[in-house]
Amino acid sequence: MFFKNRWRDVPPCSEYDISAMEDWLSRQASEGRELTDWCRFRQAEPRVCQFALEPAERGQYKPAEEQREAYGDAGWEFVCSSSLFLVWRSTRPDAVPLRTDPSADSWAYGRLWKRIRNGTLWTILVLSGVLVFWFRQGGRCILLNTIRVEATWKFLIVLAVEVVAAVHLLRDLRSFRQLLDSLRCGFPMPSHRPQPFYKILPLCIVFVTALLNLINTAGILRDSGSVPLAEDPVPYITAENLGGRGGGVTVERRKDLLGESVLVCQGEPNVVWKQNPQPSNIPGSDILRVAYDTEQETVTLRIPFLAGAVLREFTAYIEEEAGERPQPLGEDAYYLLDENGVQHLALRAGGKVVYLRTNAPMDLRDHMDELAALTAFEES
Repeated sequence: MFFKNRWRDVPPCSEYDISAMEDWLSRQASEGRELTDWCRFRQAEPRVCQFALEPAERGQYKPAEEQREAYGDAGWEFVCSSSLFLVWRSTRPDAVPLRTDPSADSWAYGRLWKRIRNGTLWTILVLSGVLVFWFRQGGRCILLNTIRVEATWKFLIVLAVEVVAAVHLLRDLRSFRQLLDSLRCGFPMPSHRPQPFYKILPLCIVFVTALLNLINTAGILRDSGSVPLAEDPVPYITAENLGGRGGGVTVERRKDLLGESVLVCQGEPNVVWKQNPQPSNIPGSDILRVAYDTEQETVTLRIPFLAGAVLREFTAYIEEEAGERPQPLGEDAYYLLDENGVQHLALRAGGKVVYLRTNAPMDLRDHMDELAALTAFEES
Protein backbone atom coordinates (compact mmCIF):
# COMPACT_ATOMS: atom_id res chain seq x y z
CA MET A 1 0.00 0.00 0.00
CA PHE A 2 1.65 3.23 -1.20
CA PHE A 3 1.31 6.74 0.24
CA LYS A 4 3.91 9.45 -0.45
CA ASN A 5 6.73 6.97 -1.05
CA ARG A 6 5.78 4.99 2.06
CA TRP A 7 4.02 1.66 2.08
CA ARG A 8 3.27 -1.44 4.08
CA ASP A 9 4.23 -4.79 2.60
CA VAL A 10 3.15 -8.33 3.40
CA PRO A 11 6.02 -10.81 3.94
CA PRO A 12 5.94 -13.88 1.68
CA CYS A 13 6.60 -16.15 4.67
CA SER A 14 5.54 -16.73 8.24
CA GLU A 15 6.65 -14.03 10.64
CA TYR A 16 7.99 -16.83 12.84
CA ASP A 17 10.30 -18.09 10.08
CA ILE A 18 13.16 -15.95 11.38
CA SER A 19 15.73 -16.74 8.69
CA ALA A 20 13.21 -16.17 5.89
CA MET A 21 12.09 -12.88 7.44
CA GLU A 22 15.68 -11.65 7.76
CA ASP A 23 16.42 -12.58 4.15
CA TRP A 24 13.25 -10.82 2.98
CA LEU A 25 14.15 -7.61 4.84
CA SER A 26 17.64 -7.71 3.33
CA ARG A 27 16.17 -8.05 -0.17
CA GLN A 28 13.86 -5.13 0.46
CA ALA A 29 16.84 -2.96 1.48
CA SER A 30 18.78 -3.98 -1.63
CA GLU A 31 15.82 -2.82 -3.75
CA GLY A 32 15.75 0.63 -2.14
CA ARG A 33 13.10 0.03 0.49
CA GLU A 34 14.18 1.22 3.91
CA LEU A 35 12.50 -0.37 6.91
CA THR A 36 10.91 2.27 9.19
CA ASP A 37 8.52 0.14 11.26
CA TRP A 38 7.40 -3.48 11.32
CA CYS A 39 6.72 -4.34 7.65
CA ARG A 40 6.56 -0.62 6.79
CA PHE A 41 8.98 0.90 4.31
CA ARG A 42 9.93 4.13 2.58
CA GLN A 43 11.79 4.86 -0.62
CA ALA A 44 15.57 5.17 -0.14
CA GLU A 45 18.86 4.40 -1.83
CA PRO A 46 19.53 0.68 -2.34
CA ARG A 47 22.10 -0.70 0.04
CA VAL A 48 23.45 -4.03 1.19
CA CYS A 49 22.68 -4.82 4.80
CA GLN A 50 21.71 -7.69 7.03
CA PHE A 51 18.95 -7.98 9.61
CA ALA A 52 18.56 -9.88 12.86
CA LEU A 53 15.34 -10.56 14.77
CA GLU A 54 15.63 -11.02 18.51
CA PRO A 55 12.89 -12.08 20.97
CA ALA A 56 11.42 -9.20 22.95
CA GLU A 57 10.15 -9.31 26.51
CA ARG A 58 6.43 -8.84 27.10
CA GLY A 59 5.66 -5.16 26.56
CA GLN A 60 9.20 -4.38 25.34
CA TYR A 61 9.21 -2.17 22.25
CA LYS A 62 12.80 -0.91 22.36
CA PRO A 63 16.07 -2.23 23.79
CA ALA A 64 17.71 -0.95 26.97
CA GLU A 65 20.49 1.61 26.53
CA GLU A 66 23.13 -0.90 27.65
CA GLN A 67 21.93 -3.41 25.06
CA ARG A 68 21.82 -0.74 22.37
CA GLU A 69 25.42 0.31 23.12
CA ALA A 70 26.71 -3.27 23.24
CA TYR A 71 25.05 -4.17 19.96
CA GLY A 72 26.23 -0.90 18.43
CA ASP A 73 29.84 -1.85 19.23
CA ALA A 74 29.19 -5.17 17.46
CA GLY A 75 28.00 -3.30 14.33
CA TRP A 76 24.21 -3.38 14.81
CA GLU A 77 21.62 -0.59 15.06
CA PHE A 78 18.09 -0.86 16.37
CA VAL A 79 15.41 -0.27 13.71
CA CYS A 80 11.96 -1.15 15.06
CA SER A 81 9.99 -3.79 16.92
CA SER A 82 6.87 -5.89 16.71
CA SER A 83 4.88 -7.38 19.55
CA LEU A 84 7.37 -10.29 19.68
CA PHE A 85 10.67 -9.21 18.13
CA LEU A 86 13.29 -6.47 18.18
CA VAL A 87 14.66 -5.79 14.70
CA TRP A 88 18.37 -4.97 14.28
CA ARG A 89 20.20 -3.90 11.13
CA SER A 90 23.86 -3.82 10.15
CA THR A 91 25.64 -2.48 7.09
CA ARG A 92 29.03 -3.69 8.20
CA PRO A 93 30.30 -6.93 6.62
CA ASP A 94 32.34 -7.62 9.75
CA ALA A 95 29.39 -7.31 12.13
CA VAL A 96 29.36 -9.91 14.90
CA PRO A 97 26.43 -12.37 14.43
CA LEU A 98 23.84 -11.99 17.16
CA ARG A 99 22.84 -15.66 17.14
CA THR A 100 25.87 -17.77 17.92
CA ASP A 101 24.62 -20.07 20.70
CA PRO A 102 21.64 -22.31 19.74
CA SER A 103 21.04 -23.22 23.40
CA ALA A 104 20.71 -19.57 24.42
CA ASP A 105 18.50 -18.85 21.42
CA SER A 106 16.34 -21.84 22.30
CA TRP A 107 15.90 -20.52 25.84
CA ALA A 108 15.02 -17.03 24.58
CA TYR A 109 12.49 -18.25 22.03
CA GLY A 110 11.11 -20.77 24.49
CA ARG A 111 9.89 -17.87 26.61
CA LEU A 112 7.78 -16.71 23.69
CA TRP A 113 6.29 -20.10 22.90
CA LYS A 114 3.76 -20.19 25.73
CA ARG A 115 2.63 -16.62 25.04
CA ILE A 116 2.19 -17.26 21.30
CA ARG A 117 0.47 -20.59 21.88
CA ASN A 118 -1.98 -19.16 24.40
CA GLY A 119 -2.68 -16.15 22.19
CA THR A 120 -3.41 -18.40 19.21
CA LEU A 121 -5.71 -20.67 21.21
CA TRP A 122 -7.59 -17.70 22.66
CA THR A 123 -8.07 -16.26 19.16
CA ILE A 124 -9.42 -19.57 17.86
CA LEU A 125 -11.70 -19.74 20.91
CA VAL A 126 -13.06 -16.29 20.06
CA LEU A 127 -13.63 -17.38 16.45
CA SER A 128 -15.51 -20.42 17.71
CA GLY A 129 -17.55 -18.15 19.96
CA VAL A 130 -18.68 -16.18 16.90
CA LEU A 131 -20.07 -19.38 15.37
CA VAL A 132 -21.77 -20.34 18.65
CA PHE A 133 -23.33 -16.85 18.80
CA TRP A 134 -24.58 -17.28 15.22
CA PHE A 135 -26.26 -20.58 16.07
CA ARG A 136 -27.76 -19.17 19.27
CA GLN A 137 -29.23 -16.28 17.28
CA GLY A 138 -31.08 -18.84 15.19
CA GLY A 139 -32.58 -20.37 18.34
CA ARG A 140 -34.54 -23.59 18.04
CA CYS A 141 -35.53 -22.74 14.45
CA ILE A 142 -32.12 -22.08 12.95
CA LEU A 143 -32.88 -23.52 9.49
CA LEU A 144 -36.25 -21.79 9.29
CA ASN A 145 -34.92 -18.44 10.49
CA THR A 146 -31.91 -18.69 8.16
CA ILE A 147 -34.17 -19.19 5.14
CA ARG A 148 -36.49 -16.38 6.24
CA VAL A 149 -33.67 -13.82 6.44
CA GLU A 150 -31.73 -15.25 3.47
CA ALA A 151 -28.62 -15.69 5.60
CA THR A 152 -27.06 -18.95 4.40
CA TRP A 153 -24.53 -17.21 2.14
CA LYS A 154 -23.58 -14.90 5.00
CA PHE A 155 -22.97 -17.88 7.26
CA LEU A 156 -20.84 -19.60 4.62
CA ILE A 157 -18.71 -16.48 4.16
CA VAL A 158 -18.27 -16.07 7.92
CA LEU A 159 -17.36 -19.75 8.16
CA ALA A 160 -14.84 -19.40 5.31
CA VAL A 161 -13.24 -16.36 6.96
CA GLU A 162 -12.95 -18.18 10.27
CA VAL A 163 -11.50 -21.34 8.70
CA VAL A 164 -8.91 -19.34 6.74
CA ALA A 165 -8.01 -17.31 9.84
CA ALA A 166 -7.71 -20.44 12.00
CA VAL A 167 -5.54 -22.21 9.40
CA HIS A 168 -3.36 -19.11 9.10
CA LEU A 169 -2.89 -18.95 12.89
CA LEU A 170 -2.14 -22.65 13.21
CA ARG A 171 0.40 -22.55 10.34
CA ASP A 172 2.17 -19.64 12.01
CA LEU A 173 2.14 -21.48 15.32
CA ARG A 174 3.59 -24.55 13.59
CA SER A 175 6.33 -22.40 12.03
CA PHE A 176 7.31 -21.04 15.43
CA ARG A 177 7.34 -24.54 16.90
CA GLN A 178 9.62 -25.66 14.06
CA LEU A 179 11.93 -22.74 14.82
CA LEU A 180 12.07 -23.72 18.48
CA ASP A 181 12.72 -27.39 17.68
CA SER A 182 15.45 -26.50 15.18
CA LEU A 183 17.22 -24.36 17.79
CA ARG A 184 17.03 -27.10 20.38
CA CYS A 185 18.28 -29.77 17.98
CA GLY A 186 20.90 -27.60 16.28
CA PHE A 187 19.48 -28.27 12.79
CA PRO A 188 18.35 -25.59 10.31
CA MET A 189 14.68 -24.77 10.32
CA PRO A 190 12.83 -26.39 7.38
CA SER A 191 11.73 -23.73 4.92
CA HIS A 192 8.01 -23.76 4.15
CA ARG A 193 7.31 -20.41 2.60
CA PRO A 194 3.74 -19.73 1.53
CA GLN A 195 3.09 -17.60 -1.51
CA PRO A 196 2.20 -13.93 -0.97
CA PHE A 197 -1.45 -14.49 -1.93
CA TYR A 198 -1.84 -16.80 1.07
CA LYS A 199 -1.03 -13.94 3.43
CA ILE A 200 -3.51 -11.51 1.87
CA LEU A 201 -6.31 -14.04 1.39
CA PRO A 202 -7.99 -13.23 4.77
CA LEU A 203 -8.01 -9.53 3.85
CA CYS A 204 -9.58 -10.34 0.48
CA ILE A 205 -12.31 -12.43 2.14
CA VAL A 206 -13.07 -9.64 4.63
CA PHE A 207 -13.31 -7.13 1.76
CA VAL A 208 -15.64 -9.40 -0.22
CA THR A 209 -17.78 -9.96 2.90
CA ALA A 210 -18.15 -6.22 3.43
CA LEU A 211 -19.00 -5.71 -0.26
CA LEU A 212 -21.64 -8.45 -0.26
CA ASN A 213 -23.19 -7.01 2.90
CA LEU A 214 -23.45 -3.61 1.21
CA ILE A 215 -25.11 -5.22 -1.81
CA ASN A 216 -27.51 -7.12 0.46
CA THR A 217 -28.32 -3.95 2.43
CA ALA A 218 -29.05 -2.09 -0.80
CA GLY A 219 -31.39 -4.91 -1.85
CA ILE A 220 -33.23 -4.74 1.47
CA LEU A 221 -33.68 -0.97 1.09
CA ARG A 222 -35.10 -1.43 -2.41
CA ASP A 223 -37.37 -4.33 -1.42
CA SER A 224 -40.08 -3.68 1.16
CA GLY A 225 -40.76 -7.43 1.47
CA SER A 226 -44.52 -7.82 1.06
CA VAL A 227 -46.31 -7.23 -2.27
CA PRO A 228 -49.97 -7.55 -3.26
CA LEU A 229 -51.09 -10.96 -4.44
CA ALA A 230 -51.67 -9.62 -7.96
CA GLU A 231 -47.94 -8.92 -8.32
CA ASP A 232 -46.90 -12.40 -7.17
CA PRO A 233 -49.78 -14.87 -7.61
CA VAL A 234 -49.25 -18.02 -5.55
CA PRO A 235 -51.63 -20.83 -4.52
CA TYR A 236 -53.15 -20.45 -1.07
CA ILE A 237 -56.17 -21.35 1.03
CA THR A 238 -58.52 -18.39 1.32
CA ALA A 239 -59.61 -17.36 4.78
CA GLU A 240 -63.24 -17.14 3.59
CA ASN A 241 -63.22 -20.88 2.86
CA LEU A 242 -62.31 -21.43 6.50
CA GLY A 243 -65.06 -19.12 7.74
CA GLY A 244 -62.61 -16.35 8.57
CA ARG A 245 -61.98 -12.80 7.46
CA GLY A 246 -60.01 -12.32 4.27
CA GLY A 247 -59.03 -9.32 2.24
CA GLY A 248 -55.75 -7.47 1.96
CA VAL A 249 -53.83 -10.52 0.70
CA THR A 250 -50.06 -9.92 0.54
CA VAL A 251 -47.18 -12.18 -0.45
CA GLU A 252 -43.65 -12.12 0.96
CA ARG A 253 -41.10 -14.27 -0.86
CA ARG A 254 -37.62 -14.99 0.52
CA LYS A 255 -35.06 -16.96 -1.53
CA ASP A 256 -32.09 -18.54 0.17
CA LEU A 257 -29.40 -21.04 -0.74
CA LEU A 258 -31.20 -23.65 1.37
CA GLY A 259 -34.61 -23.03 -0.13
CA GLU A 260 -37.46 -20.57 -0.51
CA SER A 261 -40.10 -19.27 1.89
CA VAL A 262 -43.38 -17.86 0.58
CA LEU A 263 -45.61 -16.18 3.19
CA VAL A 264 -49.23 -15.31 2.36
CA CYS A 265 -50.98 -13.00 4.84
CA GLN A 266 -54.75 -12.30 4.95
CA GLY A 267 -56.83 -10.04 7.17
CA GLU A 268 -55.76 -7.58 9.82
CA PRO A 269 -52.41 -7.60 11.66
CA ASN A 270 -52.37 -8.57 15.33
CA VAL A 271 -49.65 -8.44 17.97
CA VAL A 272 -48.41 -11.80 19.30
CA TRP A 273 -46.97 -11.40 22.80
CA LYS A 274 -44.23 -13.52 24.34
CA GLN A 275 -45.44 -16.25 26.70
CA ASN A 276 -42.64 -15.63 29.23
CA PRO A 277 -41.17 -12.19 28.55
CA GLN A 278 -37.90 -11.22 30.22
CA PRO A 279 -38.00 -8.06 32.37
CA SER A 280 -36.82 -5.13 30.26
CA ASN A 281 -37.19 -1.36 30.08
CA ILE A 282 -37.10 -1.41 26.28
CA PRO A 283 -40.53 -0.61 24.80
CA GLY A 284 -41.95 -3.50 22.80
CA SER A 285 -39.40 -6.04 24.03
CA ASP A 286 -42.22 -8.40 25.11
CA ILE A 287 -43.63 -8.54 21.56
CA LEU A 288 -42.90 -11.83 19.80
CA ARG A 289 -44.03 -10.73 16.36
CA VAL A 290 -46.91 -9.21 14.38
CA ALA A 291 -49.30 -11.83 12.94
CA TYR A 292 -52.29 -11.64 10.61
CA ASP A 293 -55.72 -13.25 10.92
CA THR A 294 -54.63 -16.01 8.55
CA GLU A 295 -51.06 -16.81 7.56
CA GLN A 296 -49.79 -19.49 5.24
CA GLU A 297 -46.06 -20.13 4.85
CA THR A 298 -44.70 -22.60 2.31
CA VAL A 299 -41.03 -23.56 2.59
CA THR A 300 -39.49 -25.38 -0.38
CA LEU A 301 -36.12 -26.98 0.36
CA ARG A 302 -33.41 -27.39 -2.26
CA ILE A 303 -32.31 -30.45 -0.28
CA PRO A 304 -35.50 -32.46 0.41
CA PHE A 305 -33.78 -34.30 3.25
CA LEU A 306 -33.94 -31.07 5.31
CA ALA A 307 -37.75 -30.91 5.13
CA GLY A 308 -38.10 -33.15 8.19
CA ALA A 309 -35.86 -30.84 10.23
CA VAL A 310 -37.83 -27.77 9.09
CA LEU A 311 -41.10 -29.49 10.08
CA ARG A 312 -39.71 -30.11 13.57
CA GLU A 313 -38.65 -26.47 13.74
CA PHE A 314 -42.19 -25.41 12.86
CA THR A 315 -43.45 -27.44 15.82
CA ALA A 316 -40.97 -25.60 18.04
CA TYR A 317 -42.11 -22.33 16.46
CA ILE A 318 -45.74 -23.15 17.29
CA GLU A 319 -44.81 -24.10 20.85
CA GLU A 320 -42.93 -20.80 21.28
CA GLU A 321 -45.93 -18.79 20.09
CA ALA A 322 -48.79 -20.76 21.65
CA GLY A 323 -47.09 -22.02 24.80
CA GLU A 324 -47.89 -25.68 24.16
CA ARG A 325 -46.63 -28.32 21.78
CA PRO A 326 -48.77 -29.36 18.78
CA GLN A 327 -50.05 -32.91 18.52
CA PRO A 328 -49.02 -35.20 15.64
CA LEU A 329 -51.49 -36.09 12.90
CA GLY A 330 -49.84 -39.13 11.42
CA GLU A 331 -46.15 -39.05 10.54
CA ASP A 332 -45.70 -35.72 8.74
CA ALA A 333 -48.34 -33.36 10.18
CA TYR A 334 -48.92 -31.52 13.47
CA TYR A 335 -51.98 -29.64 14.74
CA LEU A 336 -52.79 -27.39 17.68
CA LEU A 337 -55.80 -25.33 18.79
CA ASP A 338 -54.39 -22.96 21.41
CA GLU A 339 -56.19 -21.32 24.31
CA ASN A 340 -56.82 -18.17 22.24
CA GLY A 341 -58.75 -20.09 19.62
CA VAL A 342 -55.97 -19.88 17.05
CA GLN A 343 -55.33 -23.00 14.95
CA HIS A 344 -51.87 -24.11 13.87
CA LEU A 345 -51.21 -26.82 11.29
CA ALA A 346 -47.83 -27.88 9.86
CA LEU A 347 -47.58 -30.44 7.08
CA ARG A 348 -44.68 -31.94 5.14
CA ALA A 349 -44.74 -33.63 1.74
CA GLY A 350 -41.47 -34.40 -0.04
CA GLY A 351 -39.23 -31.34 0.03
CA LYS A 352 -42.03 -28.90 0.96
CA VAL A 353 -43.39 -27.85 4.34
CA VAL A 354 -46.64 -25.85 4.68
CA TYR A 355 -47.59 -24.03 7.88
CA LEU A 356 -51.06 -22.54 8.32
CA ARG A 357 -52.09 -20.32 11.19
CA THR A 358 -55.61 -18.89 11.44
CA ASN A 359 -58.28 -17.70 13.86
CA ALA A 360 -61.03 -18.89 11.47
CA PRO A 361 -63.65 -21.15 13.11
CA MET A 362 -63.59 -24.11 10.69
CA ASP A 363 -61.37 -27.04 11.69
CA LEU A 364 -58.15 -27.11 9.65
CA ARG A 365 -58.05 -30.89 9.93
CA ASP A 366 -61.02 -30.99 7.55
CA HIS A 367 -58.91 -29.25 4.90
CA MET A 368 -55.93 -31.60 4.81
CA ASP A 369 -56.57 -32.41 1.15
CA GLU A 370 -56.28 -28.73 0.20
CA LEU A 371 -53.01 -28.44 2.12
CA ALA A 372 -51.69 -31.58 0.47
CA ALA A 373 -52.52 -30.04 -2.91
CA LEU A 374 -50.43 -27.01 -1.99
CA THR A 375 -47.41 -29.17 -1.33
CA ALA A 376 -47.86 -30.88 -4.69
CA PHE A 377 -48.05 -27.57 -6.60
CA GLU A 378 -45.04 -26.79 -8.78
CA GLU A 379 -44.46 -23.18 -9.86
CA SER A 380 -43.77 -22.63 -13.52
